[in-house]
Amino acid sequence: MKKHNKVDIKSNLYVESSLSVLHQVKLISNHYLNSEDDSKEEILLSIYGILQTLFVGVDALYDYVRALTKNKYLININQNERLHELKFIRNDVVGHPTSRIYSNNKVGFCRLNLETLTKDKISYETYILDNKTLNSTLVESKEVSIFDLVKAYLEEEAIILNQVALYLKKPYSDNIVNSILKLEEMYLNGQVIKDYIDDVIADAISYDTDQNKHQNRLIWRLELLKNAVDWKTNDNEINNLIDYIIQVQLQKVLEIALNLTGQYKKIRRIKVPYLLKEFYRAIKKNEPKITPLINHLHDNRHPFFYEDIKELEKVIDNYKALKVLDLLKSLDDEKRIYLLGSIIKQYNKGN
Repeated sequence: MKKHNKVDIKSNLYVESSLSVLHQVKLISNHYLNSEDDSKEEILLSIYGILQTLFVGVDALYDYVRALTKNKYLININQNERLHELKFIRNDVVGHPTSRIYSNNKVGFCRLNLETLTKDKISYETYILDNKTLNSTLVESKEVSIFDLVKAYLEEEAIILNQVALYLKKPYSDNIVNSILKLEEMYLNGQVIKDYIDDVIADAISYDTDQNKHQNRLIWRLELLKNAVDWKTNDNEINNLIDYIIQVQLQKVLEIALNLTGQYKKIRRIKVPYLLKEFYRAIKKNEPKITPLINHLHDNRHPFFYEDIKELEKVIDNYKALKVLDLLKSLDDEKRIYLLGSIIKQYNKGN
């Protein structure tokens, strides 16, 4: 009798289970889009069901990708604007509508508007409750097209399944690691690397992913890098911070390439710039209050991105650390917000 590798068996079970769930999600989604029942009770039941279904579908997609590729580099749901909102909408409406704890330790709750409820459109309001005064503050009023959300999920699922099929044909060049090492060497030697980044993207894969590149994390990281190398200011301290961000992204790209091609190389240590050290020092002085407030600083679409910045401004008294926050507040480019917010998030007690 042929012996099976335990890892392979586990992976096969994950693949089969994930595909089964994805099939169920598609059945439910198509039924939702085509159902004509418009009674209030059925609509409510359907909305609760479809939001949870899509949430489960996203989990199944991640598990499917990880089971087949041993990583999650081919899936990047947060880059889909509609699906990025899914977790917030689901948590607000059906996940934790009456008692949701936010990063500033306040309790939030949601009110679904039953008067305007239809099978396609829902509207709701999110409030924060002040535990001391018991006053509630309206944070957000939102209208959501459930049909658009379902269609966005089905389109994204097709893209991801196609990406995985292409990946299994081994489209990645083993030379990609050398290309990225050359890119890093060029940058550290003071050379202009923006145009060469496009050559690295072309060298990374052997098929056209122009329309689907937001899902490919290697290409997404290289696009972030292109954005960062164009980022210039008249402030030397901020430019040093940007230089650190660029070097971090170069290493992130290298780590992904090494994993994808099954290679190993020791990653060099990057010196933390002065402004970031000051920010970390400010965190360390008041970790219990500050660490919960830095978790969403990479995502300006998060409902409490600006709320968390306001809370941070109240508890941070280091003017150099506040300079970093001021920079974050001044940005309107989502990529740069991600680049800066993600290095703030990487704080740990060892810094």
